Amino acid sequence: MMLTTMVAASLILQTPSLAAQTSTEEKASTKISKVFEHYASGKSISGTVTLTQTAMTAKISVVSKLAMKRPGWIYLNQVRNSSEPRTVLLVSDGSSFAYDTPEDVIQQKRLLEKVTGVEGDATYEAFHAFQATTVDRSPIIDIAIAARPLLEDLTATFVSIKNGPKANVGGDECDVIEGSWRANKLSAATGTYKIYITKDYSIKRYVVSQAMSFNSGKGKVQEFNVNSTWDSTLKLDQPIDPKIFIIR
Repeated sequence: MMLTTMVAASLILQTPSLAAQTSTEEKASTKISKVFEHYASGKSISGTVTLTQTAMTAKISVVSKLAMKRPGWIYLNQVRNSSEPRTVLLVSDGSSFAYDTPEDVIQQKRLLEKVTGVEGDATYEAFHAFQATTVDRSPIIDIAIAARPLLEDLTATFVSIKNGPKANVGGDECDVIEGSWRANKLSAATGTYKIYITKDYSIKRYVVSQAMSFNSGKGKVQEFNVNSTWDSTLKLDQPIDPKIFIIR
């Protein structure tokens, strides 16, 4: 789907806590809308999104290689590096799509489905089916797919939004948007987020820090943070070898 400026802005403004910001914070809302527009405007998107996640002494990473060509071609390969490594793959050629089954399904390794057009966007239809399998629900990839349901879920995690200090990421000077974060629209705020945006409205880095706790025994509660950092090299309208979309 292609987002207009009005639709992109409405995804931010439909959340009352974001609509009623100061003039400075409204500029941050405008930047997010332009980020949504930027990725929705691409005829193709390709590159890598790398997640690094830490919690106490644990650390995992997931490397997601994405190639997509609107309206229906997508290749998404994800490799999880952890104590329980896993590789999953989604491929759509616009007519059919194949993807690995979730970890708890042992009868069949991969599933093959026909594109029905029910979702209105063949790329999103394939990605939606893959969500139960994905080893990283990356906010940057959700933004790249640019389907309205994905962006509605994403903007629901923004409890507040404002401009932060500019920062240099990998040699690129980035605007920073930040605020309080929640897991979904029904949750209370439990963390913070920062989005690092280049001058062409590409996302260079996306960071979420979430406060969590567990009962460590004898009535003691252990509090800790889960820190998730996604680094992106996604680019619009670069050449993509069509062979990557062959079903397998």
